[in-house]
Amino acid sequence: MANTAVREQFFGHVREMQAEAERLLQRAKHDSLKQQVRLAIRDLDEAVEWVQQPDFDTRPSISTIVDMGLKMAKWRLNAVRDALSKSGDDAEIIG
Repeated sequence: MANTAVREQFFGHVREMQAEAERLLQRAKHDSLKQQVRLAIRDLDEAVEWVQQPDFDTRPSISTIVDMGLKMAKWRLNAVRDALSKSGDDAEIIG
């Protein structure tokens, strides 16, 4: 991600996911769903912190961490979105 355009694309993608997370957080009524959205937001924030490291481009392990954080956030948001679409705003996660 040394390329500035690639970094901007990354940050644009994260901003889109953060906006979706905020919409889901407003829509969800049950704490179990809200918690998953908050965890997704945390995952996104951590990914951004890693990408902002000065030596990010030279450390493949950081790239792996960033990729996993984005995937976790995406999975969490997808689970919440699916629960809300199937069960409505009162959906909850039972675990």
